[in-house]
Amino acid sequence: MDTVNDSTLPDSHLDAIRKICRTKKIIKALEFGSGEISTIGFLNKKICPDLKHLISIEDIEKWYNKIKLIVKDERWEYRFVQDEISMIPVFKENINIDLILIDSQSVKGRVYILTALLKDPTPFIILHDSEQPDYLHILESFKYSYFPETISPHKVGVVSNMLNLKEIFQIKE
Repeated sequence: MDTVNDSTLPDSHLDAIRKICRTKKIIKALEFGSGEISTIGFLNKKICPDLKHLISIEDIEKWYNKIKLIVKDERWEYRFVQDEISMIPVFKENINIDLILIDSQSVKGRVYILTALLKDPTPFIILHDSEQPDYLHILESFKYSYFPETISPHKVGVVSNMLNLKEIFQIKE
């Protein structure tokens, strides 16, 4: 695995989304776990100028109802599922996804989602709270990874089996 650590790189999942969307043409994105930062960020044309379709999957009903009232955009598809395990079939029915963000509630759910994505051809997978020891071994299974040093206690990881992240994040050897 090719791992990158650099304290000058972005330190939030929104910064990672911005960098990827400005470097590569991201047409379709999927997020496991919606949010006031990530969902609105994906739909902001200054952050993701080429985005045509965002699918957000949420398993916390109270949060689902809150975000549904805040976000209004015809490019956005919002789905509620009963639990994180139910998120995977939604992913498998959607092909040609350019970017996935995993920011769902439980560590168990994130482990399940990451394991399901190990052999997936999605170019970029961003994981919020990537410092969790429960899924570090899964992250190490991806060919490329990027873990910026951050001041936030919530670390961000970007993994890919397809694209060298050093080129995307303009990291010098």
